Amino acid sequence: MIISQFLPEHGQFPGMSKTKLLNIRIDPELKKKAKKLAEADGRSLSNWVIKLISSKVKEAEREQKPGED
Repeated sequence: MIISQFLPEHGQFPGMSKTKLLNIRIDPELKKKAKKLAEADGRSLSNWVIKLISSKVKEAEREQKPGED
């Protein structure tokens, strides 16, 4: 049996990439629908949400004029 130890100061388990944990509250029915869409896309729900956020951020960056932050 392998037991992983969560490192709260790093927000991750040992050996994981340097990512941050994002806790959100979501309507159970919306989560169920999103999970089905993620599975249809061959992704985990977490990975699917990251893909969506990344897509929107890139879109916003393309639309942003130089010098705007």
